[in-house]
Amino acid sequence: MKRALGACALILAVALSFMTPASAAKLVMTGGQHPSAFSSARCDDAVAATTPATTTTTNVMQLSGIAVACAGLPIAVQLYDSATTATLTGAATVPAAGGSVQLALSGPYTPAATAVISVTIASWPIPTTWSYTAAAVAPGCVVLNGGGNTNNGKSCSLTFGGNTDTSGTSWKLKITVSTTEKNPVTWQATVNFADLARFPFLARYVGESSGGATFAPLPSGFCSSSTRLVTFTGVASSGTATVVGADGAQVAVTQTIEFVGNNTGQITNPVYICP
Repeated sequence: MKRALGACALILAVALSFMTPASAAKLVMTGGQHPSAFSSARCDDAVAATTPATTTTTNVMQLSGIAVACAGLPIAVQLYDSATTATLTGAATVPAAGGSVQLALSGPYTPAATAVISVTIASWPIPTTWSYTAAAVAPGCVVLNGGGNTNNGKSCSLTFGGNTDTSGTSWKLKITVSTTEKNPVTWQATVNFADLARFPFLARYVGESSGGATFAPLPSGFCSSSTRLVTFTGVASSGTATVVGADGAQVAVTQTIEFVGNNTGQITNPVYICP
């Protein structure tokens, strides 16, 4: 037995003599992924995240300032949208020269309401600065594409009805959204409630009584502004999100939203409140 134990000790000693520090350092444990997806150290100290200028939603994000040392590594983004309480994800590969990369996220988000964003490159967390410049808002109607961005190749329009409240202390009017497009399009409207050519007076309280619209977050300083620009879309679950033009036997589909304004606060479904 002693002779057998002695032989085992000799074999172990010989094996250890061949494991130099250099060869031991090459013993790398990997999982089932491609080795290029791993990095032994963080390749960048900071990146910048931006989003296209939009008044509502988008599913696109741009990352820039990525170091060339990160070239070929996987980059992943997680974003929390406080407007919808949704967490979205996106992934891409850093270009060969580093620099910038555009990611398509798993769904639309509201840049104005984005609260948290995290970026990793090769699973390493990267400090990220987030910036968003709101698009210049103008009254009118635009058509949106699937990503929530303006589709400049298509159009829609707004028709303002007259005031049907003759009390003098309140107004009530309807705005109709229409299009000449032959296929259904998703609309987005922006209305200036301070436009006295459209509304009898500047109401401190405005509500939407039809229940057929959803409204974008109001900017800071809204009530002190010389304009009262409000952007809204239809509600998909209510069937008010799209319009279509007439085409032969096809009947046009329009959407009509009714608004009420006063200075007493007696409104339902508030659009804005400026006491």
